[in-house]
Amino acid sequence: ERMENELLSRFPIKLYHGKKDEVINYEFTVKAYKKLKILDFDVSYQLSQELSHSIDDEGLKLGLKFIQKIFYI
Repeated sequence: ERMENELLSRFPIKLYHGKKDEVINYEFTVKAYKKLKILDFDVSYQLSQELSHSIDDEGLKLGLKFIQKIFYI
């Protein structure tokens, strides 16, 4: 509730997480997505079936595509 009252802007967000992450469970990404959606953020997420606590080529491609879209590159 406090977060909602203190928001000054709602920026686009792209979440990417591996289902085999041994440090942070991917379900936290799903929960974050749901909470941010309720707060009216432009948010999307994608899960990688084989990724552990790391980043892969797919994540880099998605990140680049997201940045290009946001900054109209």
